[in-house]
Amino acid sequence: MSTFRFCFFEVMLILIAFVGTGQVKAQEATSMGPVSDDLKSRWTPPPVDRVKVVNSQLNAPAKVRIGLRLTPFKKVVTRHPDGSTETQYVAAEALRHTLRARLNQANHFYVGEWHVVTAPVKWVQKTRHYEVQLQLNRRYGAFGQLEENAGSVLLSGVLEEQDDHVHVLIGAVRQRLRDKFGNPYLDVVAGSQAAPQPSAQAAPAAASPHKAASAQMGTPATAGQGRF
Repeated sequence: MSTFRFCFFEVMLILIAFVGTGQVKAQEATSMGPVSDDLKSRWTPPPVDRVKVVNSQLNAPAKVRIGLRLTPFKKVVTRHPDGSTETQYVAAEALRHTLRARLNQANHFYVGEWHVVTAPVKWVQKTRHYEVQLQLNRRYGAFGQLEENAGSVLLSGVLEEQDDHVHVLIGAVRQRLRDKFGNPYLDVVAGSQAAPQPSAQAAPAAASPHKAASAQMGTPATAGQGRF
């Protein structure tokens, strides 16, 4: 009798477990919702105004190279035997760096003890005229946490096309910044000059092999022509 009851309880437990599993699966299927028949994603074209903005951004040069040379001055005090002193400001070693700035945004560069900020002022895409202001700040402290504004320089020129969407600013400026007492503080040279064009007079001279041969032999070119 006890064996029959034990078997009956086992059968009931199996049935309860089977019915509970079916209910859980039915709830999961209901929560997931019906499956859509259209599984393909559809592409919606962007508006025309957005396409024009993207194309204009791609046509504009992304970055510009700006050559920079900073020459600070050091104060040198000389004491003479008669007790008088002489103060001179001597140029120290120049710092050279090529700034790679974004065209239409402000950029921050750290060259030695100087914090250089390039701020775009004007950009004419048709003529490729570009103007940028260089703000120079001197850094102090162990980690450069203190800064002193030394002045600013305005650089203008024409952008020359280069590879990889990076352009070079052709145009230079040189300016000497002074302190509040009028003493020289920093010499700034920014930009770059255009490469010199080859002379037009050198081409005909090099194109005449007879004159070149006569020059190597040490005889005038007219003497060689008189023999024919």
